[in-house]
Amino acid sequence: MSFFFLCKVVVRHITTTRHFTLKEEEPMTPNTKKVAAFVVAATLITGYAGPLAVPAQAASAKAVAATFKDFKDLSQDSEYAQAIQAMIEQKVIAGYKDNTIKPNQHVNRAELAKMIVLALELEQATAGEDDGYADVAPGQWFHRYAATLTKNGVQVDSDKFQPHKQVTQQELVNMLASVLEKDGDEIQAWMSNYEGNKHVTRAQAAQILYQAQQVKSSETVITNITPLNSVTLQVTFSKPLTAEEVNLDNASKNFVFDNDLKIVNVPQLKTGATQTYIVPTTTQKAGTAYTLKYGDEKAVSFAGTAEKIQLSSVQQVTNDTVQVISNRADGVVDYGYVIAAYRNGRGALAMQLDENNHVDGVTYEIIPSLRSRTATLTPNNGGAAIIANYVPFTQSTDGRQAPKFRLPQGTTLQPGVTYTITSDWMEVKNATFTASEVAPLALQSAKQVSPTSLEVTLTADPQDELLAGRSVTLTAADGSQLTATYKFSSRKGATGTFDIANNGQLKSGTTYTVTAVNGWATANQVILAVQ
Repeated sequence: MSFFFLCKVVVRHITTTRHFTLKEEEPMTPNTKKVAAFVVAATLITGYAGPLAVPAQAASAKAVAATFKDFKDLSQDSEYAQAIQAMIEQKVIAGYKDNTIKPNQHVNRAELAKMIVLALELEQATAGEDDGYADVAPGQWFHRYAATLTKNGVQVDSDKFQPHKQVTQQELVNMLASVLEKDGDEIQAWMSNYEGNKHVTRAQAAQILYQAQQVKSSETVITNITPLNSVTLQVTFSKPLTAEEVNLDNASKNFVFDNDLKIVNVPQLKTGATQTYIVPTTTQKAGTAYTLKYGDEKAVSFAGTAEKIQLSSVQQVTNDTVQVISNRADGVVDYGYVIAAYRNGRGALAMQLDENNHVDGVTYEIIPSLRSRTATLTPNNGGAAIIANYVPFTQSTDGRQAPKFRLPQGTTLQPGVTYTITSDWMEVKNATFTASEVAPLALQSAKQVSPTSLEVTLTADPQDELLAGRSVTLTAADGSQLTATYKFSSRKGATGTFDIANNGQLKSGTTYTVTAVNGWATANQVILAVQ
């Protein structure tokens, strides 16, 4: 029988026997090596490149065990037992055909790359992404894992991956420090008897990766960022933020942007969500690639947008204040109606939007907190433009979406002059109005509430938050004065609470005359008698 004929027989046998696949963790036995060598020879002669097969008796080894108890070289008493069991259940590591896991066998770079990628659930590289190494080629079983590490900032060597090189403890520390963005000393502390040049066993690798999983699961990381408009982000985390974490001081420290972007107020949990927040920012720049890093965690990228919030119209409210109107019918809603913190206080006006911010077939644009926002009023008579500042807590009061913007102290609108309102964060459909003389509010009475506060009642309910940002002067008979500032959101009908400023106190037995600072209201002998 000629060798060529024999190869034909083998090829015919290949097409009729079951396939035998060698796993990366499954060493070839002498028999399978012989068969593989023979088939390679047959392939070279015949040109056949079909699936590698072996006779039934050579492929009759037991299937790889799937549970901890099925591996004969593992013990529940081992210090690595819990970690190895977790890695087996997660299919991060697999056993050998002889039902062993070989926990004391040293792990090489290719094997460790796979373990890290799977254990830490890294976003895997696509088939076409470069791995960055001269000795790794597409088609090799570890190519995608090496490319994934490169994608996640891990470079084990300058130009060669050396997949079969055994990994040292220091190399493992360096790789995990890059992936987790942690200090290497912290990861070293996870190892008992750390020796940088000592090679890592499969059990040790499982233990360190299990520890990394525990640390990763206990940390708050960003899972998604969606820019809603030029001043609003929707950010989803791996778990809910604590009350302490959403405190503005802490949020300002934890939300770290690049390219001069900043958070401007507290992140607010969306109604119905568990870990998705509305985050107000300074104005983004279109096309700019931003990153957001939460605390010490890995930065997440997103593309800035120049999309402005679409509002309906502008109206004059007082001689120094305007308001910008928006309507739900136009698909615009203030954040106060869609966040969990305000839901109970909004009653039937509260809304629950899905992750794409729509409900009942309508997608809504969200107006974020307008804290620190400004608007520009430009007169048509050639005069200088005026920068008006947002009046806090006026966004969605009395069931309306009408945030107020106030001119600088001492500046008023000129009757008969037409103004146009603009900004870098909103676009107003009907953006012009002609100013007129508006009668000021009128103070009716004042009553002491405590040594540091008083209630001021107007002659009529303004039916809007027109007291926000206002102050009154209290003048005693001896000429001494106190200033009291409106307590935001305290108005009930025509009455609002004013707190004495600068740590002042009302003097017992003193009678004060109450007047409005800068004439925002008239006062006809409004007297406050302190008990």
